[in-house]
Amino acid sequence: MGLDVAWDSATRYAMLRVLGEVAATPVRALRGRRLEAEDFDRLLSNDPIRDVFV
Repeated sequence: MGLDVAWDSATRYAMLRVLGEVAATPVRALRGRRLEAEDFDRLLSNDPIRDVFV
């Protein structure tokens, strides 16, 4: 996919938590920067109902 992803444990754990959201996100939206845990966590912050229950 050609993505620049950090490989620390926080980033790996965040990727696993949001795997479904990552799969539904266009690759072009993820390119152009180094992806870290905060980037993956932001994919969930667009769902306020999920935020209440998680």
